Amino acid sequence: MDKITKALDIARSKRSGNDQQAADIHEHVPKMEVRYVHHYSVPKFTPDALTLEKNRILNSASRAEIVQPYKVLRTRLMHIMQENHWSSIAVLSPTKDDGKTTVAINLAISIGNSHKNNAVLLDLDLLTPSVYSCYGYEPDYGLEDYFEHEQPLSDILVSPDMEGLIIAPSIRPLHDSSEYLSTSRGETLINEANALLENSIVVADLPPILVSDDAISFLPHIDAVLLVVREGRTSKQDIQRALEMLEGVNIAGVVINDSLEPATLGYY
Repeated sequence: MDKITKALDIARSKRSGNDQQAADIHEHVPKMEVRYVHHYSVPKFTPDALTLEKNRILNSASRAEIVQPYKVLRTRLMHIMQENHWSSIAVLSPTKDDGKTTVAINLAISIGNSHKNNAVLLDLDLLTPSVYSCYGYEPDYGLEDYFEHEQPLSDILVSPDMEGLIIAPSIRPLHDSSEYLSTSRGETLINEANALLENSIVVADLPPILVSDDAISFLPHIDAVLLVVREGRTSKQDIQRALEMLEGVNIAGVVINDSLEPATLGYY
């Protein structure tokens, strides 16, 4: 991963000062009023703080050195998305265990905490859903019901008692998931999610791109991709293969996870 880290150092050194300042400014501006476009209430639950800490999910007790990288990531990403008029981002990785679900959840939390945007998090890792377990909460319905039984999205949505964040979880693995994701139902999901809140960003947690064809099936419905790689684990060959499969797709950026470099966007 040394070559990847060095390749990003130049861009990081030029932008980190401005991005850090912008992230700090965001946190001192009052949160905007959250306005629902549709007139129905989203059930709220209160996550267990110990469960969040165990699963490395941002919470009120999180240390600054854990929170701050996500603020910087959010600010950089929002700049790119605003410049390109994007409203949806897929978070994926080349292979499993690269930490992409944790990044997706914490990115959505950070966006939801900002003064300018709200976030809608979709657990579209339909083969091995895990967003709900990271929160220690099991809802009645999941996105597998949305695709397989045409359950209304309003029945699936929940909120972790936080202004500015709505979650559409998945609970049970969905067989033939790529076939469902490639249909117009997938496009409808993105459109519905975008319409839930004003100034919302849709964050979709997708399966690793080298593990199944789910991500490739769904990417035509999404604006851009955030690629998560893990230092010391993700091989250069896997990264190259992933980039080849993402040819023609808007790549908003790369997150180096679990990095040993203190100036990178890695965490822990």
